[in-house]
Amino acid sequence: MFYYGAAMLASKVKRSEEYTRLRPVYVLCFMDFTYQHLSDQLVYRYAMREETTHELYGNQLNIYFFEMPRLRKESMDGMNPLEGWLYLLRNLHNFADVPQGMDKRYARVVKAARMTMLPGAEQTKYLRAMISESEKKDLIDGGYEYGFEQGVEQGIAQGAAQSKDEIAKAMLAEGLDASVVSKCTGLTHEEIQALGV
Repeated sequence: MFYYGAAMLASKVKRSEEYTRLRPVYVLCFMDFTYQHLSDQLVYRYAMREETTHELYGNQLNIYFFEMPRLRKESMDGMNPLEGWLYLLRNLHNFADVPQGMDKRYARVVKAARMTMLPGAEQTKYLRAMISESEKKDLIDGGYEYGFEQGVEQGIAQGAAQSKDEIAKAMLAEGLDASVVSKCTGLTHEEIQALGV
C-alpha cells in the first residue's frame, strides 16, 4: 500500500517542479478480513509519524484500512454515515428489499445496484415498470409523430422518383434524345435505359 501510494505521489510532480504542487494521496483498502490490532475499530489510518513523539510528518501519504468484518450490525438502524456506506458496499449484492433502517440518502445507490444485478431482459421489464402511463403516452405520441414525419419524407422522395420516371417515359415516347431526358429529369443514362422505352 505504501509502494502504490508513493508511486501516486511521485507521479504528481516532475523534475525541477516545486514540491508545493504535491497534493495528499489517500490509499483506501476495503478488506474482507481483519488484522490483529490493539483496538477494535472499523477504520485504521496509517501515516508517517516520528516514533518517539508521534509527530505527524506531513499529510502527503495516507493509508486507510476499512476492515469490513468488524461491521457487525445486521440492520442500518442507528448507523453513522461511514457505517452506512460500508454496510451498503458490503451488502449490495443481496438487497432484494430496502435494508431495515436505511436512510433515504442511500436510496439511489440501492435502486441502481438492484437494477444492475438483473439479467438484461429483467432490466428491460424493470425499466418498463418504472415508466408512468403519461410518460408512455408521450413516448408513443412522439414515436407516432416521428414515424409520420419519416413516412411523409419517404413518400415525397418515392413520389418524386416515380414522377421522374413517368416524365422520362413520356419524354422518350415523344422522341426526345436520352441525353436531353437525363438533363431535364436528373436521371442517369443507366436509369433511363432501365425504363425500357
